Amino acid sequence: MADTSIIPPREEKRGDGTAYTKGTEPINPHLPPPAYIKAAHKALQHSTSSPISTWTLSSSPFSVHSTIPASTLSAAFTTFSPSTVLTTSLKDVPVYTPVSHPGLFILPSLLPPEIQLSLLNSLLITHLSSTDTNRTNLHLHYSLPPPPFSLLTAPDNHHLQPIDPSVHKPLMAHRARERKLRWMTLGGQYDWTNKRYPRAGETNHGEPTDLTEAEKAAAPLFPPDLSALISTLWPDIIPQAAIVNVYSPGDTLAPHRDVAESSNAGLVSISIGCDGVFMIARPEQSGEIKKDGEHEGAQGKEDGILSLRLHSGDVVVMSAEMRRAWHSVPKIIAGTCPEEIGEWPGEEGGGIARGWVKGKRVNFNVRQMWDS
Repeated sequence: MADTSIIPPREEKRGDGTAYTKGTEPINPHLPPPAYIKAAHKALQHSTSSPISTWTLSSSPFSVHSTIPASTLSAAFTTFSPSTVLTTSLKDVPVYTPVSHPGLFILPSLLPPEIQLSLLNSLLITHLSSTDTNRTNLHLHYSLPPPPFSLLTAPDNHHLQPIDPSVHKPLMAHRARERKLRWMTLGGQYDWTNKRYPRAGETNHGEPTDLTEAEKAAAPLFPPDLSALISTLWPDIIPQAAIVNVYSPGDTLAPHRDVAESSNAGLVSISIGCDGVFMIARPEQSGEIKKDGEHEGAQGKEDGILSLRLHSGDVVVMSAEMRRAWHSVPKIIAGTCPEEIGEWPGEEGGGIARGWVKGKRVNFNVRQMWDS
C-alpha cells in the first residue's frame, strides 16, 4: 500500500503563545489566493514554450518515499473491476515526494491503460446519470434520464430537457458532452456557493437527518466500486466525496485550496486523458497564522511553487501540510492523450462518441469529509 501518512503533524506557536498543529487550523474558503500564486498560474497558462517530455516541469529534487507493491495493485484493480484483463504484468510503483514539498506524493503511471478505461466507464457511463448519490453541472438546469441512459452513449440528436423552459432551451447530447459537461460530484455533495460539504448528521446533500448511525453507515453514500479502488490502495483514507473535473484544451482551474472537509486525511487526484500542468505552492513556513487560518506577514515566495506535468494514469496525493495548499491547473496540453485509451468510449452506444476522451482531461479527486 502507499504509505502517505507517516509524516507527523507539527505543533507550532501562534504570536499569542497558544499552540496549534500545523495543517489543521480552520481556513476561510472564501479567501483569495496571494498575488504571487495568481501571477505564477497566469504565467503557466500563457506559456508558449514547448512542453518537456518528463513528468515534472520543476528542477526541484525528488526522493523515493516508498513503493506500492504489485500485489497491492493487483488486489485493488481486481476488487475494483474483476472483469478487466491486463495485457502487461504489474510491477511495484515508486512513490515520489519533492524535497521542497513534504506531504505531496506523485505516483507516475500508477493506473495501467486497462484500469483507466474501466475507471472512465465507471465514472462517465455507470455513475454519470445516477442521481441518488451523484450530480453534474448539467443537473442544475437540465433533466438527465436515469440509468441506463448515458450522456456518453446518447445519440447526437437526443435532447436534454430544461428544468425551466422559460430560461433554457433543450440541449443536444452532442453539445452537452463535447463542451457543457464540466464536473460531476459523487457521494457527499459539495455546496459550491457556501463552499462546504455535508457534515456528520446530515444527508449527502446537506439536509439534517435523523438517521441512526447504523442507517447512515449502511447508506450508499459513495459508489462501492470506486471506494474499493481507493481504500485498497490507501487504507488510511475513507472515500466519502469526489469531484470529477472534465477539461478541454484551453480550460483551466483557478488557484484554490480544498479546505471544506473536516478531515485531515489525504486527497487523492487521478489523471486520465490529455496531459495537464499542475501547480502547487508550498505553505508559508515563517508567517504567523491567525485563528482563521489566514497567513499574516510573508505569504510565501515564488521558489515555493512546484509545477508538474501530469500524464494519463498518474496520481497525486496531497497530505499533511500540503493537504490544504494552494494549487491550480493552468494548462491542458492538446494532442497528448495516449493511443491506448484515445478511442474511448469506443463502440459503446454504437460508437456515437468514439474518441471523446482524445480531446479531454478527466481528473478524479477523492476526499474524506469527516473523521470517524
